[in-house]
Amino acid sequence: MKKALLVLPAALYGLAVQIRLWLYRSGIIKPRKLHNPVISVGNLTVGGTGKTPIVELIARRLREYGEAPVILSRGYKAIDISKNLLVSDGTNILMDWEDAGDEPFQLARNLTSTKVYIGKNRYISGQQAEGKGESCVFILDDGYQHVQLKRNLNILLIDATDPFGGGALLPIGRLREPIREIRRADIIVITRSDSPFDEETLTGAIRRYKPAIPILFAYHDVIGLFPVKEVDRRTDLNERRLNPIDIGEFFGQSVLTVAGIARPDLFVKDVQHFQIQVAGHMSFPDHHTYCASDVDTILAEARRLGVRAILTTEKDAIRLSHLYSDESPLYYLRIEARIMDEERLKFYIESCLGRFGA
Repeated sequence: MKKALLVLPAALYGLAVQIRLWLYRSGIIKPRKLHNPVISVGNLTVGGTGKTPIVELIARRLREYGEAPVILSRGYKAIDISKNLLVSDGTNILMDWEDAGDEPFQLARNLTSTKVYIGKNRYISGQQAEGKGESCVFILDDGYQHVQLKRNLNILLIDATDPFGGGALLPIGRLREPIREIRRADIIVITRSDSPFDEETLTGAIRRYKPAIPILFAYHDVIGLFPVKEVDRRTDLNERRLNPIDIGEFFGQSVLTVAGIARPDLFVKDVQHFQIQVAGHMSFPDHHTYCASDVDTILAEARRLGVRAILTTEKDAIRLSHLYSDESPLYYLRIEARIMDEERLKFYIESCLGRFGA
């Protein structure tokens, strides 16, 4: 019954999406173009594809290639996305997470020598960066649906464990737009490809819409555990971080997991993958702003279960850091993305930048 009530909203949403895309495809509305190259990273579904680690990886690789990456993010749940604000100048973090939003703040704190802007109008954010007269490469964070800005390379992420969000548009499923819009992508990156999935079926479904599209495979690599107190203590990005705790120290130990992300089940699986016993789990809404009573409830549950520690995600740690107390056994899992056959990614990036005359 509940699903039936969502059929009309989903149909209206789908119609609005198609009209918008048609307006751009037909040239009635023309996308705007920045002077510097733009690499877009995004997905077809709402949340849960591992986008932030991929954006971090691309920014690091651009820096290694001698480029100056600048991230343009919408800044979901930021204080005011109508303004175009600089979160990090690459040396110092200039905004706190409450004002910047948790994802832009995470990008800012993990990436040195990388400017991070937030704002609904990412063309204006890009113009602000270009106004400083520096050559750069823009990374459009969560940019697949941001068709109002031209891009040189359009990277689409697809999660191996739930590639098409139930196969239905919002609000019935998790699709932001129809699956056939795969055709706009230049490259597909299948994330969480170390999880069990039918590779032949998924790649076949992708190539149904764009037969020759390059498909790369990515997975998450755990760097280690960090105490939540390590978050939000640095504004100078050159300040040395704490060393990670080897996740092996928690093998066989029982923990409570806490997550306020789009797909908390994936975080639980990540923890269990390391033979850590998840005695209990607490879920909160995606991008949840934690309050003192939430922390009291979490700590009470940890005491009730008698666990060694509480484990959470890096995004949750950012939103919990202001409530942290030294006696709280609260740690976050730091992950980074890895791409198999990364030389292919380098080739496509350098091609879009004109290194090979492409």
